[in-house]
Amino acid sequence: MRYFPLHDDRSGGRSPAEIMAAANASRVVIQDVRPFAESLEWELGQSFYSARGSQAFISDFDPVPYTVNNDGEASYNAAEVVFASLVAHPPESPRILVLELGIGLGLFARFFLDRFRQLCLESGRDFYDRLWYIAADASESMLVDACRHGIFADHAGHALLRVIDARRVGEDLADDPLLAEFDPLSLRGVFCNYVLDCLPAHILKFVQRSAASADSAGSTDQQADVIVQSLHLQSCLARHVRLEEHTPLSLAEIRQLANSADPAQRRRLTPLFDLFSVEYEFLPIDPASIPFGELAVAMGQSRGAYTVHNSGAMEVLFQLTQLLEPGGVVLVNDYGYGENHPSFQRGFTYETFSSSTALGLNFPLLDDFCACMELESHATDRQMDQYYTRLIGRNIPPAVVTRFHEVFGQERYRFANEWIERVDALRTTQCAEAEADAYFECLRRTPHNWTYLHCAGGFLLKRQGNPQAALAMARQALTLNPACSSDLWDLVGECLVALGRKREARHAFERALRINPSDLRGLYQSAKLDLEIGDYRAALERIARGMATKSSREGLYDFIELQGRVSDELRSNWTKADQRIEDRVGKTARFESPVHVDRKRT
Repeated sequence: MRYFPLHDDRSGGRSPAEIMAAANASRVVIQDVRPFAESLEWELGQSFYSARGSQAFISDFDPVPYTVNNDGEASYNAAEVVFASLVAHPPESPRILVLELGIGLGLFARFFLDRFRQLCLESGRDFYDRLWYIAADASESMLVDACRHGIFADHAGHALLRVIDARRVGEDLADDPLLAEFDPLSLRGVFCNYVLDCLPAHILKFVQRSAASADSAGSTDQQADVIVQSLHLQSCLARHVRLEEHTPLSLAEIRQLANSADPAQRRRLTPLFDLFSVEYEFLPIDPASIPFGELAVAMGQSRGAYTVHNSGAMEVLFQLTQLLEPGGVVLVNDYGYGENHPSFQRGFTYETFSSSTALGLNFPLLDDFCACMELESHATDRQMDQYYTRLIGRNIPPAVVTRFHEVFGQERYRFANEWIERVDALRTTQCAEAEADAYFECLRRTPHNWTYLHCAGGFLLKRQGNPQAALAMARQALTLNPACSSDLWDLVGECLVALGRKREARHAFERALRINPSDLRGLYQSAKLDLEIGDYRAALERIARGMATKSSREGLYDFIELQGRVSDELRSNWTKADQRIEDRVGKTARFESPVHVDRKRT
């Protein structure tokens, strides 16, 4: 055995940090250092929605969460706020215009229209008859999917689907031929649900200036106490990636696309998003070079060493408030950061949902912005982690503000959700009767929440063994969301299987797979039905599809076990077939040769 002396420095005299730096330096750079919102990482994450459409929410391996704004609760509350606005300040125009930026699946819009129509019928008002709901999204495929799913089928003549870029919302609306008759175009309500967090932003860091760094900081104010730095990203090829396994593009071609001046060329790299990684660096900037940058610095320093500056969100909100008619409001529902959030001290991170990118809203700074722009910004007392709501506008009628606090406040939230929270607490216990009582109260309070109906249906099927009631519950949920949840159709299929109605169950699972071709539950249950009727080819095809999906790790052993059952039945059938052949040959062999009979002699 050979021993190396301690002084034999095989690292070349480098420190551990230098060794690590050298290892990181070996990464393949795709795009050089860029500001956060101009980086390939951010841009490809934003183009993801255009590429995937509604599939981003309902069929990806790690889908973008969407139920928080699409279960009916937020829509119903928004409808009551807009209705209160119209009652408090009746519109003079014969047409009432409401805009939603970034409709996603369109469920928020559909439930809003359901509730708004109901409020108008109950009060005898004609607001619904005069309403045009402008359902806007930057992704054309998202709008096409909403049409294909029939989201607005019950509200024909009231929904206008439009491709609109949030950053140029005023121009896009003005250029619309159907809206050209409105001069000036004015909106009674605007909804921004999880869309402002997808607009360009900056993560700023405040570094105390030292005498040595004063000359090299790049700041125009040499007397400033801090250096303002902004997050920059460098895009690299992830380690251990073999490009030839994923794309026919060469490394040189990928670099050329990443650094192209044409956004359409850069977006060609969207399918390769998961192959890239990033390196981070804070670099000095001039706050005056970014929109509302000086406001962000002035207010951000008082909260900590870091701040998020949602400059794109501020620009869009300013445009939207310019389009509001008297009494109009902007309603924001989004995730982000409240006062005294730990990130103000430790630094912020952006989020990746599936292959999309987003950065939460700095709501304290957003309130500061509204105050500077002489806008009202009303917050609720609802206690929900990282989910915030704001009512923004000018001269909002007091009755509308009051209604906003009532429907979006903690009391309404508690009323709507306390029993489902109790269900969650009881789910791991054996108290099925208590869980049933909790579901009853939950559904009595919120019969319009399709996610609660889905959970109740699963309870009735699995905990109470009542497939007939579970099927009725699932069908109630499907009246609210017939085309955007494979889980609902899977539940219907499982109820039908339990009732012995397997032909109908097959159709239900097929519906689930049309919504989400990678739905493991639908693939598994369909394969079981194929096995029962002896369609082994179809069963094996579905098993192969299930095992080939990214999420197959969750049900891999179930598919392997089912594959084993198919193999066993095939082997058994082959054995029986072989036995029949042997039996048939054996019968022939047992017959003796015919005996010649001499008829004359007989």
